[in-house]
Amino acid sequence: MRNPCPTQSFHHQMPPPHSDTVEFYQRLSTETLFFIFYYLEGTKAQYLAAKALKKQSWRFHTKYMMWFQRHEEPKTITDEYEQVQIYPALLYFSVRPVVVEEGDKQPERRW
Repeated sequence: MRNPCPTQSFHHQMPPPHSDTVEFYQRLSTETLFFIFYYLEGTKAQYLAAKALKKQSWRFHTKYMMWFQRHEEPKTITDEYEQVQIYPALLYFSVRPVVVEEGDKQPERRW
């Protein structure tokens, strides 16, 4: 355990069985997975949350440090990048405010 502390005996003293598997994380809500990803940085829990989000078709953009989920297929897919039409339909999740400057060109997504 990361930071164990004494708790009352009627609380669970051990984590649930198989709670360190991707299958367990796939049963959690999307919001819970985002919380785990951003607030348990550098842990196995963060890794498993990322795997579960990826199985839900979320992709992490390393430049913008945000999660995106597309609603259309890209025009070009390579091992290095995906190219989409300008301003594609995307859902996104970020813990920081997103600022889009007027006239910004839509960049290629790298993940």
